[in-house]
Amino acid sequence: MDELDLVKSHGGRTAPHRIIQKHYENDSAIAAMKSRVSLLTTLHQGWDGYDALPISNQVVANMNAFLANVNEKDLTGWRALPEINGTISLQNDEKRAGIQVGDTAFSYFVISGNHVSGNDNVMFTIPSLLDVLRKING
Repeated sequence: MDELDLVKSHGGRTAPHRIIQKHYENDSAIAAMKSRVSLLTTLHQGWDGYDALPISNQVVANMNAFLANVNEKDLTGWRALPEINGTISLQNDEKRAGIQVGDTAFSYFVISGNHVSGNDNVMFTIPSLLDVLRKING
């Protein structure tokens, strides 16, 4: 089992604990991400040791719908992390990019050199999220 740091909270706070996630070598990227999303649904109010919200049911539904439409290549290098506002952040360190999935919208960023590009409050649809993910992946 690997321990994963979960949180970058407001004001630079970090969670006082870690959540354990099992990784199996034979898991596909999609299966691993589905497992991770399922794990994140177990977080309760205050999971960061402060006042973080649990992951929203609608966010989980959005992530599951998204995961039903991706392929293995789409998820290479991406990991899912909880955010204190009840959303899920997809992060890719190699691409220096992140996507935050909310109830009705998502936001994303990409860092290239000293330049940050992205968009905030994009209406959540599977095609729009897949389009952004695949553009980031190149």
